[in-house]
Amino acid sequence: MVEALGLGRLASALAAAALLTAAGALDAAAQSTPPAAAGSVTGRVLDSLTAAPLAGAAVQLVSRARQSLAYAAATDSAGRFHLDGVAPGEYVAGFFHAVLDSLGVEDAPHRLVRVAAGAEADVALAVPSGRTLARAHCGKRPRGDSAGVLLGHAMDADTRAPLPGAKVVVTWSEVVIDQRGLRREQRRAPTVARGDGLYVLCGLPSDADMVADATLGPRRSGAVEARVPPFGLARRDFTLGDSVSAAEVAAAQRSSRDSASATAAGVAMARGSARLSGRVRTLRGQPVAGALVMVWGSDVTGRTDADGGFALLGLPAGTYTLEARAIGFAPKRVPVELSSTRATAATVTLDEPVALLTSVTVYGRPPRRSRDLTGFVQRSQQGGGHFVTREDIDRRNPTLVTDLFRGVSGVQVVSRGGMGYDVLLRGGCRPVVFVDGVPVRDVDIDMVLYPRDLIGIEIYSGPAATPAQFNQGVQSGNCGTVVIWTRQ
Repeated sequence: MVEALGLGRLASALAAAALLTAAGALDAAAQSTPPAAAGSVTGRVLDSLTAAPLAGAAVQLVSRARQSLAYAAATDSAGRFHLDGVAPGEYVAGFFHAVLDSLGVEDAPHRLVRVAAGAEADVALAVPSGRTLARAHCGKRPRGDSAGVLLGHAMDADTRAPLPGAKVVVTWSEVVIDQRGLRREQRRAPTVARGDGLYVLCGLPSDADMVADATLGPRRSGAVEARVPPFGLARRDFTLGDSVSAAEVAAAQRSSRDSASATAAGVAMARGSARLSGRVRTLRGQPVAGALVMVWGSDVTGRTDADGGFALLGLPAGTYTLEARAIGFAPKRVPVELSSTRATAATVTLDEPVALLTSVTVYGRPPRRSRDLTGFVQRSQQGGGHFVTREDIDRRNPTLVTDLFRGVSGVQVVSRGGMGYDVLLRGGCRPVVFVDGVPVRDVDIDMVLYPRDLIGIEIYSGPAATPAQFNQGVQSGNCGTVVIWTRQ
């Protein structure tokens, strides 16, 4: 028979059990219990947050009547354990595991078990649920409040030592409707890691797309995506590159040939001595050749070979985001833990095919866009703006479309929370963007366009310099215009 038992009543029993070794406990049981009168206990341990079995958990069974009588076992890969030769009586069954420490659980989860002579008792143990942990860390929430919790540890990227005082920040955007109308605002939730490196962020919007990062002086992580379930809890550890690595990165940036253009673009690219290798594949395990792989927050990129393999060098140490892109698939991002003392391996599975339209041959008059392309050539000869030609694109061989804007006077390329880039004109304003003569809004151009598909780019710093056909919507914003021309 198994019953749930309050945490406080049995904390001392489990504390005493933790002082016993498994061998000594089993010897004591064997000496005091006749084999014929013994029972057994079978059970399993589950990680409630992942709904997966918890392997390697240290399970302990402690007699309520005599704490010196105890038994111990470890769970297998299926999270199961078995104890034979258990003397009849009432016991406290509990377990210890590193995952409990990572969640800030101070009292080991446990239950009451009654063992009968010659019988087998079954007990189920589990990591506390997300709701239970959220309530323990953040207190009881008002009824109907579906806010979630993000927690984890801040650690050194090389030694895994805790980093108390590390600042963890989560950012997200929300749509606000008020007297001024409908707009999107950026939200920010910071916290500081405690002495053991644990941080807790309460009251986060559930199922919202968020970005999180961590810093401590010169140490830093990259930005990673985060999402918390309604009423529940999500876990995300951060490793930060140490101060030596940060100093080396700064020195490398100062001596880099591209440091001047990077500064002009308003983007600080991290570098270091970490190495990352891996493969990009489909859900069926097929290699994806020619996929673009990049680490957000650095300027290190690469392409996969015929076997889907890749290798990236000169990366910063810490928790960063690896992204893979391939034609026919949605981009896939995965967090990676980079270290300057050991190589990291990662596998990216592209699991969201994107429907591609079949080619269509159209017979008739040349489209108007052809005349506009003639205008592009004429305007580039007349001046009045900044022009990027196909020859410029071939010479620079950029990885992303936004790379073509770096170093352009009056243009900034700024990181979007570490997950992509925005192009801003003078004063930090967003330009009106045209693609093939059609205005587009709220589009990540790096997600929808590839540099190899471009014919040219026109950049105008303000309404006065913008040609009339591209001046719509500019006057009110007093900003500028970007016009992008593609091959198709």
